[in-house]
Amino acid sequence: SLEPAMENISGDIIDKIDKYKGLLINYLFKSFLAFNIITIIFLSYEAGFMIFYSYRNYNLLRINLICVWAFIGFLLTVLIIFRLFFKQIKGFMGEFWVKLRLKTLPKDKYVVLNDIMIYSNSTTHQIDHLVISDYGIFVIETKMYSGFITGNEYDKKWTRHYGKIKYYFNNPIHQNYGHVLALKELLNLDESKFIPIVCFPGREITVKVKTKHHITTYYTLTSIIQSYTTPIIDNKEEIINKIMSHNIKDKRLRKYHVKNIKKNIIKDDTNKCPKCGGVLIERTGKYGKFIGCSNYPKCKYTTK
Repeated sequence: SLEPAMENISGDIIDKIDKYKGLLINYLFKSFLAFNIITIIFLSYEAGFMIFYSYRNYNLLRINLICVWAFIGFLLTVLIIFRLFFKQIKGFMGEFWVKLRLKTLPKDKYVVLNDIMIYSNSTTHQIDHLVISDYGIFVIETKMYSGFITGNEYDKKWTRHYGKIKYYFNNPIHQNYGHVLALKELLNLDESKFIPIVCFPGREITVKVKTKHHITTYYTLTSIIQSYTTPIIDNKEEIINKIMSHNIKDKRLRKYHVKNIKKNIIKDDTNKCPKCGGVLIERTGKYGKFIGCSNYPKCKYTTK
């Protein structure tokens, strides 16, 4: 059952964030409600005024004032909603454009699955897009960023340069590799059957990352997928059915998944494997002691 694992996800910090976010939304909602009440009173006054003085020349001016007032209220509402849910809107749009792009793939060769969530190793994995074909299983992680992005395969954080300002975000290769391991365990397939891809669908984006993995943009995503032409999968329908049967659709569990992500971002896990997210432990090998991943032999990451 997922219930025991899910109960341990929420922490004090996450609860406080949710509490203050709820208070902020409540405050803005009450402000917007008060604004609407004032608007209704104003419109009622104007309507009554216009009934008694409907033939005066300045009626047109008053109608224009009402329209301007209503437009300002609508604009403020849109801006508040956009500001509160900017990250969600941006992420949704990125996945939306990638979804449209993947629809151009030949349907007789490729099956596209979007927004899949599976449970593995006591945690949930939310996968943006999966493309199942005879040529492999393409695991796609979407990041809706713009600007100039730098980093390398084993960096914990990548850097987004926006002029002279730098922003840091978690290495999406590591996140996507965790998805690959979860799918590998679920489907009981060799890791070579999976092709991980990180896609940046933003228009104004330049990526300079040292890695052997596929880092691409919206425009070249399908060409990378179609560049694989050697059949390596012979049970495509079985794979699709198994993924869909394990896909978590429960909204409460998906909400817990989001809380877990926030908790992991806040917590600084310096002993995490940069490749799969496992715990780094000290091991003794043929040539002495070294630091390796606890998920060995699934993950073979080592360091001194």
